[in-house]
Amino acid sequence: MHIPDGFNTNEFSFSNTNIIRLYDVLSVIEFSLELIKNYGRHEFQPVIMQQLRMIFTEDNDYYEKGSSKIKKLKDKNNSFTLFDILSEYIIKDSVNNNVAIKDAKIFPKISLKRRDYNDLLKEQRFYYFTDESIIKEKSLTFEEFLNQDLVEVVDSQGNASFKNVKQCIKTLANKAQGAHYQLFIKKVQLDVIMKLDIISQTLGEVTVRVLMPICKEILLSEDREYGGNVSAEYMKRENFVGLNVFKATPVFDEK
Repeated sequence: MHIPDGFNTNEFSFSNTNIIRLYDVLSVIEFSLELIKNYGRHEFQPVIMQQLRMIFTEDNDYYEKGSSKIKKLKDKNNSFTLFDILSEYIIKDSVNNNVAIKDAKIFPKISLKRRDYNDLLKEQRFYYFTDESIIKEKSLTFEEFLNQDLVEVVDSQGNASFKNVKQCIKTLANKAQGAHYQLFIKKVQLDVIMKLDIISQTLGEVTVRVLMPICKEILLSEDREYGGNVSAEYMKRENFVGLNVFKATPVFDEK
């Protein structure tokens, strides 16, 4: 990450650093999962789905600054996912070949399985995700992961079909609570919404496990390239008063 001349920890803005944006979105998912696990804060499940929509779907929009306001660009070529930030980054595959992340098999096959009731009673009783939901590690590419069937639905005529990961993300981000809550929904949408808890937890866990290590490594490698440690310091949230991405005020030891 390039550090501009006259860098000041209190003033440096990360807003134009794309990889920081993705890191922050992943951090929101990670923290939301912790709140659900430890405190039963299920109201953060829609928060997770909103972040997943930004990472995995093309419904994000670029904006350009006008003289008096920010104008939304309508050009469909500006459609993007936050995953695109990582997509061309090169990693080693299972046989040590260089491959772009978008083509690498880094995502797992998954199913929606809940923890056993007795297991829930022991600890984290509000958290349904179990590692048994991960059928096979590192077996799917980005597109394959999104296109795998996740939820069986039945329409109002009794016809059964499946909704894949991408369709579930869009339904839950746009229909199930939060800013996009809608009162009138279709039967097949309700079938997905009724599984909000297990879908949000499963997709949230998988996304953080797969992408957070890659995201952190890119940030730290950019630090090494430019001879600094801005990203490393930014990731140490406990060292700062606030979590504002635009301004991080260090906590100084008065001793």
